[in-house]
Amino acid sequence: MKIPKPPPDVARLGLRALKTVAAADGEIHDLERHFAAGVQRHILGTDEDFDALGPIEPGELAAGVPAPFRERVVHGCILVALIDGEASPAELAITPVTKAETDVINPEPWLKAFVRGTRTNRDLASSWQPWDDFARPVTELRREYGIEPRM
Repeated sequence: MKIPKPPPDVARLGLRALKTVAAADGEIHDLERHFAAGVQRHILGTDEDFDALGPIEPGELAAGVPAPFRERVVHGCILVALIDGEASPAELAITPVTKAETDVINPEPWLKAFVRGTRTNRDLASSWQPWDDFARPVTELRREYGIEPRM
């Protein structure tokens, strides 16, 4: 499947959205920088100075990014929020993602699912012993990890 490259001006707006989310918690982590560099190298074919990009507001993002690319920008913003292993409340509350006027998707269900996932995610390479959790009541695990029961 060939993914079409956006025009340079659209690519720049998408990168500004990534930067806005990455900087939301007060710092841009190396993983977020590397993610943006990979997006530029492998998807956009651009070479922007990520640190020099300014933030973007949802209206500017919506007005400048045509429909075929809007969903990709929102997905990229969600990924950059999660790339360092934790989606901080500041990253998840950032305007270009939560109030994106995409006409394509509503990012709210994605964000809720990712928040739930980050709360339950365990680093399997660490010293986690799954048997400890398997021995605990499900209601206790749900409460600890913030998992809502299915309705």
